[in-house]
Amino acid sequence: MKVTKMTFYQKYKKLGVSLASAGFIEGGESEPYFCTPKGAKIIGRAGVDGIHYCFVRGFGETVFAVSPMAGREGYVRPIAGSFEDMLRLLVASGNMAALDQAWMFDKEQFEEFVRDNPPDEASRAVFEVLKDKLGITPMPEPLEYIFRLQWDFDMSALRFSKEYYEAMEAEPVRREWKVTLDGGFSAVRGKAGREIRLDRRFDWGGGTFFVPAAYVCSEGIVVDICDKIDAGALRAFFEKFKASGGQVDHRENPLAVDFRGELTVDGATLRQKSGVGAGWVPEGIFDPEYAEENPTAKFILEHYGLELDCPWSIWRMSFKWPEGGKREVRDMKLRLSQERSELSGGTFDTPEAGESVNLQNPRTMEEVTLTVVEASEETLDPKTFRDKDMEWPTHTTTLRYVLTPELSRESYSLRDAMEGDSPRRKDGKSSSMAVFAMTRVPGESETWEGKRICVAGSRLRFEKTPVRWEFIFLEKLVEDMEVTLL
Repeated sequence: MKVTKMTFYQKYKKLGVSLASAGFIEGGESEPYFCTPKGAKIIGRAGVDGIHYCFVRGFGETVFAVSPMAGREGYVRPIAGSFEDMLRLLVASGNMAALDQAWMFDKEQFEEFVRDNPPDEASRAVFEVLKDKLGITPMPEPLEYIFRLQWDFDMSALRFSKEYYEAMEAEPVRREWKVTLDGGFSAVRGKAGREIRLDRRFDWGGGTFFVPAAYVCSEGIVVDICDKIDAGALRAFFEKFKASGGQVDHRENPLAVDFRGELTVDGATLRQKSGVGAGWVPEGIFDPEYAEENPTAKFILEHYGLELDCPWSIWRMSFKWPEGGKREVRDMKLRLSQERSELSGGTFDTPEAGESVNLQNPRTMEEVTLTVVEASEETLDPKTFRDKDMEWPTHTTTLRYVLTPELSRESYSLRDAMEGDSPRRKDGKSSSMAVFAMTRVPGESETWEGKRICVAGSRLRFEKTPVRWEFIFLEKLVEDMEVTLL
């Protein structure tokens, strides 16, 4: 099981909201049907015809709709590539029925269905919570998204019961190796790219990486990257994870390497367009609770002749040709970089003007002194907010400060460590939104004793409230690396 960080589904569960009015009923009876994929975790039901929604072990947060009454053409279909996308699709279409029946519609029929089945008041209220707490926005062109996902998905990668195959009157289809620019791991359309065998190995960030091949397509290049994970280190992390009840620093997880790529081909820079990942954790050396024998990962490892008795992380990264189109491929370099990690430097209550707070980077132990230039409590004009049906919190604290030594803006952040107040509906109904004050970023010329003035704003509250701040160091824990592939 890949446990790098809290999943979006877990974040949703923490909200404690119900989407039952929108056709996503949680809890209650959740027994699998003959057409439920093996390894399925049922997360919701429609409440009619046995329709249910699930994740499937080995496919991350891809959401599948299972419809026992739909017949062989519609027993099982992916409806979202992630739980976040499922929520975006739901907000866009109003009801889960539109998602699980989308495969039967054309564009006009889908739009008519959505128009004739608008979300009720309860659903709209929950959609507002999803928007404000999780940043969910409606998916543009939801039907096109679903069609593309279902068209590209390789159904032969799923496994079912004997009863399912008897009902389908067919055995699983053998997978064909095909790599296209936008096909991910399950390309079924588009022209296959021309393979360039690379077999390049290198060490980076504590891992052993293998780049077996690149694929030259008319629109760009696809590169496969395999990271061989140390089994002992991964087992130690799982044991720590279990012993702590999941309260661990997920940066310690050997599977948690997350990076972006930049490809240089014959002197032209190609930035990463997209990427997909898969993990392989063999059951033979790990407890079943943590093993993750992803059939897609197995297919890739077998294709490249790599060992199946050790864990792997696999990425397929696509790069689009720059302006001017396809280039000759005479030389190729890959640059890998990780996103910055958040490291807490400590919390403190709002100081008075002229007071200083000492902060420490927990990794390097280097100290930074924050000196307050001005701390001001402000009350915003209620007219700032457009929604006149809501009563908005308007009290905020603005902190103007300097740092010694000065840090670049991308290397740290300062934020309110406390919860803000949610706006209140004037009709007395509750709301779950939390809002931040907008603060002006000072110009480069604004200084205090020769140092650049920085500004941070607290969350909004209905009453004047003391603010506790948290200083965050943003650091790359692994330096960028450039590898010559060809």
